[in-house]
Amino acid sequence: MRGSLVIARDYKGVALVRRVWEASSKVVYLSEERQFQQLSTGMDALRPVGFPAADVFAYDPTAAEAIKNGSVDWSTLELFTAVTKYDLRLADSGCTECDYEDVLAELDGEESPEHELETQK
Repeated sequence: MRGSLVIARDYKGVALVRRVWEASSKVVYLSEERQFQQLSTGMDALRPVGFPAADVFAYDPTAAEAIKNGSVDWSTLELFTAVTKYDLRLADSGCTECDYEDVLAELDGEESPEHELETQK
């Protein structure tokens, strides 16, 4: 699903949090947040980079925190599919015009003054 957050393993084994631009069964095209926003609005930006589907995992907030600390346990992550459980939680929130980041923050239990959604876990 375009815009989904994912965790990708680069060619050096480094974990990266990126946004999906396009996905197929073998390749997932990813971009950094800034480039994704520029591409989404029709501006010039770096083209998304193709990663083998086997190296792209569904976004997990706990793993994202581990990445910030310099470690990630790849065996605990689920492979990315076009629609992840995290995306379904976002869709189930019922918010169609919300800022994606605000909704994700609320689903993770963080405070957001703009929206009132129940956390579905």
